[in-house]
Amino acid sequence: MSILIAVLFSLLLIVKMKVEKAYALLHIALHAVFLILVGQTYAVSYLIVMFFSAPIQIAMCHRGECKEKGHKWFSILPAFVVIIVAFL
Repeated sequence: MSILIAVLFSLLLIVKMKVEKAYALLHIALHAVFLILVGQTYAVSYLIVMFFSAPIQIAMCHRGECKEKGHKWFSILPAFVVIIVAFL
């Protein structure tokens, strides 16, 4: 169930932030790989981290900051946090 919620949350966040199609597909593919490698723990960790970081990401994109140079890396940071938490 948590995997389904994580997938739904990812898709909704991609739609809300208006991410380019190529980046969205890469993002989903990486999540699929980590779900295969780590499993249920990764999905739960993803939900915990994204619950707190998604509002910040959405606010930055509404202000246009995520499209400027230097701010594109911000959306990658929560992914690294999820991976670290999942492997602990």
